[in-house]
Amino acid sequence: MWNKIYKRSVLQGLKFRKDKINEDEFFTFYALSKAKKIVYLYRQCYYYYQRSGSIMGTYNLKRLDMLDGVKERMDFVKVNYPEIFVKAKLSLCSCCIYQYQMLLKNKSVDKNNYGKNKVKEIRNSVTVLPSEIKDKRFIDRFVFKISNFSTGLDLVCRVRNWLKIGL
Repeated sequence: MWNKIYKRSVLQGLKFRKDKINEDEFFTFYALSKAKKIVYLYRQCYYYYQRSGSIMGTYNLKRLDMLDGVKERMDFVKVNYPEIFVKAKLSLCSCCIYQYQMLLKNKSVDKNNYGKNKVKEIRNSVTVLPSEIKDKRFIDRFVFKISNFSTGLDLVCRVRNWLKIGL
């Protein structure tokens, strides 16, 4: 929540999830849906200091909470803002690719494959259609198409890690 300012009336009735990290993933889209006006500044006004030992400084399975939030946002958008549903779906797919890459990079975190299985389950819950990615770069179209399949997700993420892409 470090990069947003809200009018108090927008926050009425909204609460943070206490059991989740990446709580802004579960919160921001609800707040934005209640706002009458949104202003975006394309200017760096904040410098983020990453402390070693912070909750976001090390990777662990709790970081997969982000996927639950992005999935919830996608489901919300599908019902309330269908005109941007494809963007929400591609955002979820991108998050799945990132999280799977991180799990491959941090093997000791996911010894029993709980995380990989969760990512595959969420990624497999949506299918990216060719018509939804026709305006994307060739490499992005390829990644989205291949990651539609569990073995493809694993392959794409291993290659991306090897090439040091997306991390």
